Amino acid sequence: MTNAGERQLGHYTIIRQLGAGGMGEVYLADDKRLARKVAVKVLPADLTRNDEAKRRLLREARSVAALDHPNVCTVYEVDEQDGRLYIVMQYVEGETLADRLSRERMPLNACIDVAMEIASALQEAHSHGVVHRDIKPANVMINVRGQVKVLDFGLAKSAATIEQSATDLLVSKAGTISGTAPYMSPEQIRGSTVDGRSDIFSLGIVLYEIAAGARPFDRPSAVGTITAILFDPPPPLTREEFKPLQSVIETCLAKNPNDRYQTAADLRGELQALREGRATTAEARTGVREARLAPKHAVDPEAEQLVLKGRVQWNKRHPEAVKQGIDLFQQAIERDPAYPDAYAGLADCYLMLAFLQVVPPTDVLSRIKAAATRAIQLEPGLAQPHATLGYAAGLFEWNWPEAARELKEAMRLDSNYPWAPHWYGLLLTGRGEFEEAIAHMQRAKELDSLSPIISVARGIPPHYGRRYKEALTLYHAVIETEAAFAPAHYYIGLT
Repeated sequence: MTNAGERQLGHYTIIRQLGAGGMGEVYLADDKRLARKVAVKVLPADLTRNDEAKRRLLREARSVAALDHPNVCTVYEVDEQDGRLYIVMQYVEGETLADRLSRERMPLNACIDVAMEIASALQEAHSHGVVHRDIKPANVMINVRGQVKVLDFGLAKSAATIEQSATDLLVSKAGTISGTAPYMSPEQIRGSTVDGRSDIFSLGIVLYEIAAGARPFDRPSAVGTITAILFDPPPPLTREEFKPLQSVIETCLAKNPNDRYQTAADLRGELQALREGRATTAEARTGVREARLAPKHAVDPEAEQLVLKGRVQWNKRHPEAVKQGIDLFQQAIERDPAYPDAYAGLADCYLMLAFLQVVPPTDVLSRIKAAATRAIQLEPGLAQPHATLGYAAGLFEWNWPEAARELKEAMRLDSNYPWAPHWYGLLLTGRGEFEEAIAHMQRAKELDSLSPIISVARGIPPHYGRRYKEALTLYHAVIETEAAFAPAHYYIGLT
């Protein structure tokens, strides 16, 4: 949309540009058919450079279009012109929350009202399985009547899946942190599965920013900010007027999702109680919360960065990438020998090398056990190394009791870690316990609906149970969104 010849998109006539950013250019346009003003977001070409990316984004847009709520900016249409996708949305006349905060400080009640409306929008979205992933003041509009409208539901998810590493999303080539990163949850930064509680964490940062006039985890460097999000408690609020919000914000900003408000409705209820002058349940938990928020270990920032990069390499599931992951995790351990996540990542990489048949399992089994055990010694509540030990015991040693014990312990420690039920389901399949395997595979799919590996694996239990039609349906469902995904074609060929 850079020259005069591109002033028409479908039946929408472009009037003027409203803004631009990493998620595309936004224009005010005239809808000639319905005689109304609309906002048109033209998405960057690199988000839609292949058919798979387009299908993913269209799927997200359709989910958002199903939302019908006064605090959600309505999506009217998604279309394509000259190879560029564009999204037609409700035009909200007003200003962003970011603009409002740059101009003035908001009083307590106005802060609570805005947060309640954002929570209401999240409640609606989460009830439809839509997680925003990019809650920040720039994505919150306040219209001329003072009503909140939350923008860009689902788009951050699509952007984050188009061949970008977690580190790429956080830090630019110049080493500066992106505009989105200061509002990310710890699980987003780690590249873990996220659910609605991640949005609650981000809303907690927005609440803190309104109350304090600054974000709670901002540091001079990008790595410092990332590390603060992962490990540091938010500084206490100093403005007397906003101190009643302290316990609510701390609950939102718990590092473990299980310690936050579990739903946006819960958070909205707390804010409503505060607005009406009633005591909140968060206030009763403040002492416990402070203990939980205290960092267990001050991680070396460079080690944290190395682990993030190592996870990206492991997730590629390619021999050379996994070897790079091993090197990165070893570098992290050299910098910080007491960092449990580095040992857990190292164990996963050794397991992946054996799984990919790059090395015999006997060559790396002792290394898997040593790294995972060390991670557990450093942080007994970490689920990941237990899952790794369990899968290794079942896959390489055929030690079913040990495998079941470790994988069940991983699921107990973190019910949102998708690889534990995924691996448990695979081992159950090998034992012929197909129905229980299917249930665990479905749970893994619910936790990570975008993982093609987890999606393909749902077909394995019915496949080996000789329910071939059911298996083929699941395999082909992956091909519809991941046309070039080799494991899906492999299993189709076996069926």
